[in-house]
Amino acid sequence: MFTIDGKKSRALDDAISFNKVEDGVYRVGIHISDVASLIQSKTALDAEALKRAESTYVLNSFHLPMLPRELNSGVCSLNEDQARLAVTLWINLDDRGIADFSSASYE
Repeated sequence: MFTIDGKKSRALDDAISFNKVEDGVYRVGIHISDVASLIQSKTALDAEALKRAESTYVLNSFHLPMLPRELNSGVCSLNEDQARLAVTLWINLDDRGIADFSSASYE
């Protein structure tokens, strides 16, 4: 599994993984940090995150995260060797890269 976030990202909230499950079949996982499981609905934190909508980076000199930095770069980041909650889509691909969506599943 590895992040698809850029080198300068402070929050690693997107990742992919893949492995061979049988001859000619590869399982690809698309993993997104499950931030919603950590933030209670209709709280001040939820309202502020909704206002910001996304983390903002300005010319590599200023960073305004959608969530407080402790959450954004901490428990909401998919950091190496740290268990994190994530929403995952699993898709099987054949050896030509064609997806078998009948086998797709969410976790």
